[in-house]
Amino acid sequence: MSQLVNHCNENAPLPVNQSAYRQFHSTETALLKVQNDILINMDNEEVTLLVMLDMSSAFDTIDHNILIDILKNNFGAVDSALQWFRSYLTNRKQQVVIDRCKSSEFMVATGVPQELIASGQLSKALFRKKNSKKTVDYSMELSTVVTSMTATFDRQWKPYKTRHYVGVKLHTLVGSCQFSLTFVFGPLVGSFIDWCGIRNISIAGGFLYSVGLISASYVNTIYGLFPTFSLIFAVAASLLYSSIGIVPIKCMSSRYQGMACSLVSSGGPAGMLTFSLIITFLLEQFHWKVMFRILGYLGVIISLLSLTYGWIEEVPNISEKKRTPFCDMSLCKRPRFFVFMLGSSVSMLGWSVGNFFLVDRAKSYGIHENKSKWFYFAIGIVSIPSALLAGKIGDLVKHRVRLTIICLFLHGINTLLSYLYKTYITMFIYSIFSGMFFGAYNAILCVAILDCVGAENIAQAFGFLIAFQGSFLSLGPPIAGWLRDTTGTFKLPLIVAGCFEILGALVSIPSATVQKREQDLGHNCENKSTAV
Repeated sequence: MSQLVNHCNENAPLPVNQSAYRQFHSTETALLKVQNDILINMDNEEVTLLVMLDMSSAFDTIDHNILIDILKNNFGAVDSALQWFRSYLTNRKQQVVIDRCKSSEFMVATGVPQELIASGQLSKALFRKKNSKKTVDYSMELSTVVTSMTATFDRQWKPYKTRHYVGVKLHTLVGSCQFSLTFVFGPLVGSFIDWCGIRNISIAGGFLYSVGLISASYVNTIYGLFPTFSLIFAVAASLLYSSIGIVPIKCMSSRYQGMACSLVSSGGPAGMLTFSLIITFLLEQFHWKVMFRILGYLGVIISLLSLTYGWIEEVPNISEKKRTPFCDMSLCKRPRFFVFMLGSSVSMLGWSVGNFFLVDRAKSYGIHENKSKWFYFAIGIVSIPSALLAGKIGDLVKHRVRLTIICLFLHGINTLLSYLYKTYITMFIYSIFSGMFFGAYNAILCVAILDCVGAENIAQAFGFLIAFQGSFLSLGPPIAGWLRDTTGTFKLPLIVAGCFEILGALVSIPSATVQKREQDLGHNCENKSTAV
């Protein structure tokens, strides 16, 4: 072995850039070489493409037959010397021994003994020689492609860089616009519900749902998704979200409105869990455009189901004198509803932060992504029984606004302390509590609005609330992401997010004296109740 090492050092058949397991060729010299090449390319106004391959456990990946062929053809090992290497490498066996129990023996086809460091290091270096040649060849081909696109730094790199990053931003902008517009249209949708009725709005929402997704599947540029997915689908989502949210208020007696709202809200996490599997399956089987078309036809089913709303006593039956004006901003001037809306909106700044970065936090703590997905599954599953329980409690108590404040406060405490959770078990526990408060809050939110403004104003009040909440909700993750990049940890973002939620709960306290309205609001739309 020492003779082979001397032969390699004297005749220099090893790769020139081999900077490990060789004297005067350390990892430090490798970094200096890479840095020097990058600086030279920058001076020449050229682009550098750095390809990094992970060769962890390289000792165990060396194929014996390939290594012997390299020794024979590239290093001149023959006769007894080659036979010695073949005997040294091949016909090795391994087995597992635990106490007195032994597994069956099996042949080792790859790898060199690590207990012989010199041989292992040299074998690894020799094995890399052939691979390094291929890597250089492929890197040359890639750099040729890149260089042809970016001939000079000043003239062509900037437009290339702009095109690349604009594409990423546009994809993000499409999704964020759709999310934001869904909530921004809330006040308008609430007014249309007052004027046209829940059934008509739901049918229109199902129709636009189909139009938005199917038309988006036929566009060929990212810009085509703005009028189709970002606008039309956002309008559809807003129509359906608002109308479905207030259906229990219109069709149920005040005795069962809390339970009805909890059934509707629990359908959200159940649907997300189901649709995530369906969408994953469709993406594996079809192109994303085909998936959009398949999902688009669900809008037809939604419109058909909306016909069942015909037996609900619609708001248009209210006399013109008592009809709520279109986009009645005076609702926001009612002191206790304004305080309730302001407090819940402030809480939204931190509401989704803990769950938004759940996978990233788990990854930073060494938890595999496959395991971290179960956190969201736990949130969805736990939120369903929590919503049902909260709805039942909401039918029994008088101060339902207090329940929403308690949920905001406890969810804030959970978020505030979540930076301490750094193991799989503790983060799973966090997910369970997050699902509990998430489900409970959404279940009683609509009846809390009802107690603040009355049934005749529920549609528009709900629209104003989700508009404010959606605006604050969309700001929370970017703020937390900026804090994460600035500090390098998730501690400060989670603490700030939890403080926002707690602050919002405290701001909402003045509205906690609002009591449950006992009228049978589902069947008496012309009730005489007035907002507090």
